[in-house]
Amino acid sequence: MAVPKSLILMTWNANSLRGKQAELEDVMTFYHVDIVLIQETFLKPSHRLSFEHFFVYRNDRTPGRGGGTAILVRKGVKHELLPSLSVNNFETTSIKIDIQERPFVITSLKISENNRWRLQRPPPHLGVFQSEFRR
Repeated sequence: MAVPKSLILMTWNANSLRGKQAELEDVMTFYHVDIVLIQETFLKPSHRLSFEHFFVYRNDRTPGRGGGTAILVRKGVKHELLPSLSVNNFETTSIKIDIQERPFVITSLKISENNRWRLQRPPPHLGVFQSEFRR
């Protein structure tokens, strides 16, 4: 797998991926997206999610409803799946990519609605992260 000279990242609060896969695929194709960060997938382990040209990594919220994070990575982009954060009130999916021999961590992060946690700084091992914060 080669490291591309540039990467196009997209982020999306899906508010449920169910029934939206074709729309997402159209947007990814139109914009030539390499990596997609998704929050609020609302998927459960029994739900199938696949894209022909992408690796799919996801962490579904169990138990409970809603939530969930995912990262889609275009096949051909050199990357490594990282373990999920084991911190209460966080839902994460993370990958590591190397750009010019420097590692970058990219994380799709969802903070539970039940938590009034305020972001002062990202957790120290997160290099790049994206999230939606609600009050």
